[in-house]
Amino acid sequence: MSKDDPLILDYEPLIFLRCHSKTDTDTADVRTKVWQVIFNPNGSNTIATCGGNKVCIIDLSSQKVRQRYSAEIKEILFALMWFSKNGNDILITGGDLGVLYFINLESKNQVAHFTVPKSKSKIFSLTLYPSRDNAFFCAMSTGEIYLVDADLERRSSPKIDIVASFSCKGEITRTAFCSYSSTLFAATSTGLYGWSTALQNYEEWNDKIITFNLQMDGNLKSEDKIVDSIEMIEDEFMALKYALDSFIYIWHVELSVAGVQHETRIIDIVPFYKLVWCETDNYYMEISANYDLGLLTCGDAHGKIWLYDIRFLRTHDHEASVKTKTIKAFNILDWPPIDDIYHAKSKKLSLETDDIVIQKAVVSPDGKYCVAITDRNTVCLWSQI
Repeated sequence: MSKDDPLILDYEPLIFLRCHSKTDTDTADVRTKVWQVIFNPNGSNTIATCGGNKVCIIDLSSQKVRQRYSAEIKEILFALMWFSKNGNDILITGGDLGVLYFINLESKNQVAHFTVPKSKSKIFSLTLYPSRDNAFFCAMSTGEIYLVDADLERRSSPKIDIVASFSCKGEITRTAFCSYSSTLFAATSTGLYGWSTALQNYEEWNDKIITFNLQMDGNLKSEDKIVDSIEMIEDEFMALKYALDSFIYIWHVELSVAGVQHETRIIDIVPFYKLVWCETDNYYMEISANYDLGLLTCGDAHGKIWLYDIRFLRTHDHEASVKTKTIKAFNILDWPPIDDIYHAKSKKLSLETDDIVIQKAVVSPDGKYCVAITDRNTVCLWSQI
């Protein structure tokens, strides 16, 4: 199929799981929010989700929760990351208590935990740092970012250290790393920031913070606005979304960060594309991209999943004049009627009385499954038609 042919991709609901209740007896819990969903990077149809005090490993082929890990009852887990080393599948998660939990999926046990400094801060985002073995970035609600080194080879006594720390203004919502430009990005309550990690001295990172401002039609659009989602697309483009904005913007990272070489600390970014999304007064609905399929997804506050064809990025003309092009979703999956045998009839989920926020929607590498998570304690499995 060429990029000029319409992308035909549709899904039907398969099964919706309620698996993040703090107690196994609370089968009607619709208050717990599920915050993160990620596919196993090794390519299997296995996902990990976190929300409440639970991490769930779900096999999409059988539609069953394969493993379930519980942190202490007071915990609320926001961040989740696969950390596969030497054939061992490790999940790292963290959240409200400022504690990192390392879970070995083979042994089904927690192999380590680590309390981040200033533990009154919440862990909101975890991102791998590919330039250093065993390292990842841990971003906090208060604007601190820690470069963490986790040597888990010694199972009896894992070694976990803070290698570097730096910060930005505002509450960090998400982080992303661009390997091509060696840039770490942070989406925050006051805008988009970045750090060039090519600098060998970690102490320099904090002094070299970059502020990215979105320009539209020659006007500054993004000053002090909440960036509630960012997503790298094939290490070249970035999709970003501002809270309470009805568009998703795609801009070219390489062309924009070139100014860093000239000690520029403020960079104006002009999006090549803006994707028509929806009007909303809700926050923190994440973008997800599958470059191989040429697909970008984002949920909304009405239980819908928006699907966008982004195959045009594969042949994008970098030399073309920057004129933002508007793209519409090619498909929108509606929230289906639910047969919920556990929930009292008077309290059933209904779009007529309750918002159902899709926190994030992801599509499997082969396109067979779409998985969405909600603020109503549901992990929604859809299968390709």
